[in-house]
Amino acid sequence: IQSGLLGALAGNLIASALQQKHNRLLLVTHQRLWSMLSSSLNLEGLDVTIHFIPEGETSKTLAQLDGIWQAAQQAGLTRRDAFVA
Repeated sequence: IQSGLLGALAGNLIASALQQKHNRLLLVTHQRLWSMLSSSLNLEGLDVTIHFIPEGETSKTLAQLDGIWQAAQQAGLTRRDAFVA
């Protein structure tokens, strides 16, 4: 295990999991984690919409879920697309 491994591999792992079955991706994350993942996801050429939520357990609310649904709707996601949180 090495420092920065998640950031280096995240894009490849997510792209492999999607296996060309999904056109786009809604990534639900917080700012600190996004800073580690962004370059890896961009290298994979994934069509990613980012929805930021605050860190921590207190962010796991119905209001945050509503924001996620709205972000998916605004991005025009369909059943052929994927969510990753």
